[in-house]
Amino acid sequence: MNRVFKVALPACAAAMIATSVPGIATAQDAPGIELSASSPGPCLVTFQMDNRTNSTFFTLDFRVDNEPLGPDDFGTGPVGPRSVRSEIAPDTPPWPGNPYRNDIEPPFTSTKTEDLEARGYPPKPPSETYLVEYRVILGPESNDYVEEWQSIEVPGCAATSSGGSLDFGSLDFGSLGSSGSMFVPPQLSFSGS
Repeated sequence: MNRVFKVALPACAAAMIATSVPGIATAQDAPGIELSASSPGPCLVTFQMDNRTNSTFFTLDFRVDNEPLGPDDFGTGPVGPRSVRSEIAPDTPPWPGNPYRNDIEPPFTSTKTEDLEARGYPPKPPSETYLVEYRVILGPESNDYVEEWQSIEVPGCAATSSGGSLDFGSLDFGSLGSSGSMFVPPQLSFSGS
């Protein structure tokens, strides 16, 4: 199947920059909505939606490491966890109530950072990555959806909770008195028994 893509020069420049900088992914599949994602740190992914429409109904969903999509179906198929939604400038007449538009300049940008570990995804060591896929599947006008999954690799992070020994760092008890001995409570006995 042959496909013809028409891309404006600014979009090409953005795509070249995005592909040359690791940790940034962009998509420009729809006239009214542009998506991008970046990883500001381990286990973090920031989604960005540039909205040229006058609708606040576009919603990004995502999935991590090819997880199955959830049971929610809003008429377009199952969706993943939802994140950033489209927003509009305060002086933009909103749809519904006004004619729908997808040509507003400059676009209004909305962002949201998701912490994958806080969302319940298992921690991965920093040497591994999460595959995070995202799209816009909900909104008033299907021509402005970004239905194809876009993806970004997000570095793993060490687990924030430890299951092993306690580390008190450097303890300084100061002056212990003239005898030079230290009182050790029975529960902290240092004897070999």
